[in-house]
Amino acid sequence: MNFVPEGYARAFYAELLSTHHDGGAWRKEDKIKKYRDIQGKLLPYIKGKSRKVENRQWVPVDNAEGWQYIRGQARSDRNPNGTIPAVVLARMELLNAMWNDIQHHHDEFGWDDYFLAARLLAETIMFFSGVPVPPEVRGIYEGAAPPGSSPAQPRAGGTTPPPAQTAIFTTSSKSPDGLQWMKIPTGIVIIGYTGTETTLVIPDSIDGHPVVEIAPEAFCDSKLERVEFPESLKKIGHGAFYPCGNLQVISLPPNLEFIGDYAFQGCNLQSLSLPPSLKSVGYYAFNDNAQLKAVYLSRNTQLDSEVFYEDTAVEYYD
Repeated sequence: MNFVPEGYARAFYAELLSTHHDGGAWRKEDKIKKYRDIQGKLLPYIKGKSRKVENRQWVPVDNAEGWQYIRGQARSDRNPNGTIPAVVLARMELLNAMWNDIQHHHDEFGWDDYFLAARLLAETIMFFSGVPVPPEVRGIYEGAAPPGSSPAQPRAGGTTPPPAQTAIFTTSSKSPDGLQWMKIPTGIVIIGYTGTETTLVIPDSIDGHPVVEIAPEAFCDSKLERVEFPESLKKIGHGAFYPCGNLQVISLPPNLEFIGDYAFQGCNLQSLSLPPSLKSVGYYAFNDNAQLKAVYLSRNTQLDSEVFYEDTAVEYYD
């Protein structure tokens, strides 16, 4: 099932790998919680026609999303023709259960449970994207040692990973300090930012490849106040800057085509002009920006519902 686009799937794999290797002093329980959070990022992409039970009868549900769609399509005795294997739902619910035990009961988990959590997430990403689990991600749970230790002997059913594993995302001396990215066939996707600067200028290219996309939730909760985007940028993913309450100024590029749902919700933008290249703007993309009094855009740009705050005036320049 290819619900999740390839670029996003690879970004989720990268975040999984980053959590495993670069979690610093995180406890393994904290990393398991993060794996469950990454699983939650898949849900906005999973949608379609599903079914639910009413009066003991299955009835269709149009535009079911996330958990509603997954549970409505999971195979069972009552739903033998479901399109989602029961084991996929079981994987996701088990990772949720692990999160619940840690969050609410402060349970501690062993390394076998930790490796299982990584595998649950990786195989869920693979199922909903069709993108195979990268070898370096498989290495986390196929005989891998705890992060920071020497390679372990193979566990039952696994193999020992190579001593040095190559991340599928990285930083570069040519990009601002703390900017995290990954390479996809069309260019570079920005997937995160760990820097402390309040002003960020995202470069047009990294390692010779154009920066084409900002991944979903890449800058979520950052303290940035000003961001300048590169002219090469085509897409800003859902929730990319939600809710960056300090963000006041953005410079959108002339070739931008898509802005996802909630992309800049809850920011503090003062003014906004959308480029004529922009094809669509997602639901609530600029809502909850109380200081944004007017927006300038083309009539050819398709707006979803409630894109702007209720007091924001929309003015067209064509």
